Amino acid sequence: MKLTDRYVLREILAPTLVAFGVYTGFMLVRFLVQFSALLLQSTNPLADVGRVLAFSAPHVVVLTIPVAFLLGILVGVGRLSQDSELVALRASGVDLLGLYRPIALLAVLLALITGFVMVWVLPRTNQVVSGMRLQLSTFLIAQKIQPGVFSPEMAGRRIYVEKASADRRTLEGLIVSDRSNPSDGERLTIARRGALELEQEEGRLWLRLEDAVTHHTAPDARAYDRASYRTQRLLLDDTNPKARFENTRPDKQLREMTVPELIRRARTTPDLVLARLSWIEFHKKFSFPAACLVFGLVALPLGVVNRRGGRAAGFAISTAIVVGYYLLYAEGETWTIRGSTTPLVAMWLPNALLAVIGLWGVSRVRRDRPFLDNRVGPALGGVIARAFPRSWRTGNREGSSTGTAARRPPGAVGANSWLIDRYVAGRFLRILALVVTSILLLYVLFEYLEISDEIARVNPPLSAITGYFRAKLAPILVDVVPIAFAAAALISIAGLVRSAETTALLSSGVSLFRTTASVLVLAVLAGAGTYLFAEMVVPDSAAEADRYKKILVGKPPAAASDAWRSFLKGDSGRFFSAETWDPGSSSLTGVTLFRIDPSTYRLLSKSYAPKARILQGKGILLTGGWTRTFSEDGASLFLRNSGPSFVDAPEAARAFLAGRADPRQMNSLELARFIRIRRTAGADVSAIATGLYQKSSVALAPLLLTLVGLPFAFRYGRRGAVAGIGIALLLGLVYLLLGAALVKGGETGSLPPLLAAWGTNVFFSLGAGWGLLGVRT
Repeated sequence: MKLTDRYVLREILAPTLVAFGVYTGFMLVRFLVQFSALLLQSTNPLADVGRVLAFSAPHVVVLTIPVAFLLGILVGVGRLSQDSELVALRASGVDLLGLYRPIALLAVLLALITGFVMVWVLPRTNQVVSGMRLQLSTFLIAQKIQPGVFSPEMAGRRIYVEKASADRRTLEGLIVSDRSNPSDGERLTIARRGALELEQEEGRLWLRLEDAVTHHTAPDARAYDRASYRTQRLLLDDTNPKARFENTRPDKQLREMTVPELIRRARTTPDLVLARLSWIEFHKKFSFPAACLVFGLVALPLGVVNRRGGRAAGFAISTAIVVGYYLLYAEGETWTIRGSTTPLVAMWLPNALLAVIGLWGVSRVRRDRPFLDNRVGPALGGVIARAFPRSWRTGNREGSSTGTAARRPPGAVGANSWLIDRYVAGRFLRILALVVTSILLLYVLFEYLEISDEIARVNPPLSAITGYFRAKLAPILVDVVPIAFAAAALISIAGLVRSAETTALLSSGVSLFRTTASVLVLAVLAGAGTYLFAEMVVPDSAAEADRYKKILVGKPPAAASDAWRSFLKGDSGRFFSAETWDPGSSSLTGVTLFRIDPSTYRLLSKSYAPKARILQGKGILLTGGWTRTFSEDGASLFLRNSGPSFVDAPEAARAFLAGRADPRQMNSLELARFIRIRRTAGADVSAIATGLYQKSSVALAPLLLTLVGLPFAFRYGRRGAVAGIGIALLLGLVYLLLGAALVKGGETGSLPPLLAAWGTNVFFSLGAGWGLLGVRT
């Protein structure tokens, strides 16, 4: 290999590895956080963490390899163009087309790796991941049954338990409200004891009830029957994900098939949509690896384009290409499912378009003409220059400002410290913008590709699709900022160390801590901004994203009054439920009340009224409806209420206030009041108390990750950005995993909520102090 080829290959390989590390690392952390609930229950957590990473990685790398390769070429060739090295090569008689030799070599190698993963590895690992998702789905359903509160609705059932063991294998004081068939009325089952039983092979979760009594009330209320059971088993249908996936998600099975199996399925299935989906998956196994080839073809002309734009312009262009490329893939899948085009055309059209653009760009570059129009390059450079005005002017003279500071006498340094702060902060902010944008982009692409098949089948309005991703960005951003901040800080400071700029500053009497002061200030500001953002924006955005997600997958959006269909616990064995509640007038509609003897756990009475009003400190005034009372021998007496009737329940106002809203839609003060009310109502508040403390703990994450990473940047900075990004990913991985483990412990009551939310920050604070004390500044 020629010296020029080795030099170009080295320039491309370094940013490619950095981009691949950022993209893949963040997505693998996302998988680990998703499976954190299962990992906490593992008897060998370290082995299972490795298992999750190993089997999730193929699903990630088939997308991150082409994207990282594109960005690596644009950054590497863009750097050569910006420093006029391409001009020097051209003046020496070197044909720029010769630069394709190292690029083509790397493109073919990456295409072969991606193809091997797509064809041989991915089908097998997807089977394991599907099994893990099956186990996780069942486990999370079991965790919805919390002592002291009614569970969310599961296939029309809501379950209440008075006491429960951590593994839910021992339950005491059970109430099951079953409205799965509205035309059949309600079945209210009360049992002294029970347990959850899991069938591992089928993924079915059963609820076993002992000494159970079921009270069935028909819609007309007069028809009533009672049944007693020594042992009763209820299948929680919502926890049978294996059957659900097989019946409604055949495309997920396709991703677990090999190439021969896909061809066989496409040719033999009578289902036309399933056949099209099979051919789509078949062509994806070859078109995705080919992306490395077309990205390599189109990236060289793009990298040569903008000498003024440099790396920022190259990144902006690569962002547009990646978004357009994968959106065209997703749209092609939609067109195929609808029958508008063939799978072959849909899956290979993005590659074909980029190949044509790349060949056209090569022809223009070889004739010494810019790939983009003469007016486009300067315009793009001007936009970036206006976005980063000061850093843009100093970006190409990185050594000049520090060099000037180095030549000044020590006494003059203080007067120019603001110049150092601006220089370091400008460099850091440019890298931070690249890291945040790229991670957000890849996260959104992953999210879209995962639900693109549902979107194709349901065909939701464009406003729902854009609304979902707009709302989804807010919670994603809160997760991304700490890791992106640490990565940007490590890369920027490591760059200063590698270019000996920190040595120049040290010789001028400027300590390393003073050099990084602007980054630390930005970390504090980022933490405060993240806290305010999580407090004021994220709750509403997360709820909005949930509503849009239901529309995208073809489910009706959640009703506003859904929370009131769950029973609320009162005093002396009383339970309340209502369809709607107006806090201003204290009026209720669709009210149901029943009372249980706490000593024997026997149903004493049940009432219903279409309208009611809460009397503060007294009870509930019912209008119309009926009441049924039950004797010890099982007999019942039904009474129709022709006029108003009063139920003595002084705690009713407090109980309804305790169930008034989704805790995610509250700020810290509201959530603190909500916790006090729920605790007074007898509910378990471990999960929401942990969430309250998390709201404040997130503010320290950017600063702590940066402080922990700075010693590594000072010591290993000469190894470059690759070492910096590796350390940043490791720190972010540990932070997220430790945080997820402690939070799950707090939500399940295994740890105190304050320790669960702040334990990670305490651990990293100690690590930061220990690391910084060993740095010679």
